[in-house]
Amino acid sequence: MVHAVLYSVLCSGVCHPDLQTFLETNLPKSSKKEKVLLGVSDSKLAAAIAEANGTACLHTGVVPEIVRGKHISHLVS
Repeated sequence: MVHAVLYSVLCSGVCHPDLQTFLETNLPKSSKKEKVLLGVSDSKLAAAIAEANGTACLHTGVVPEIVRGKHISHLVS
């Protein structure tokens, strides 16, 4: 039941307050020299996170590949 509720919240494209708190706590702060870019598999959720936290999110390119695990061997040496 909990997994179904969590899945429904994540797929709805809304940045839940608990998710927002988690990201604020665990993501490093962006600076002029170092920008933080968060990979998110869902475009609606990426937009909601960017709007709520101001964190730049990417949902295209390499992100779907990493989520699927196809190119993980290139990341691990």
